[in-house]
Amino acid sequence: MQEIPEIVTSIKQAAELTGLTEDTIRYYEKIGLLPYADRKRNGHRENRSKVSYF
Repeated sequence: MQEIPEIVTSIKQAAELTGLTEDTIRYYEKIGLLPYADRKRNGHRENRSKVSYF
């Protein structure tokens, strides 16, 4: 399992850090495997550091 650093990242940055695709992260969130990401006012996800990707 890999943890993203202590920063708020975009889904693109999270994908690059974990090796998962953006679509995979979205799918995992949709099925409840990952917690629902906070959203900015423009609707973009904010993936927080304490979310672990595997």
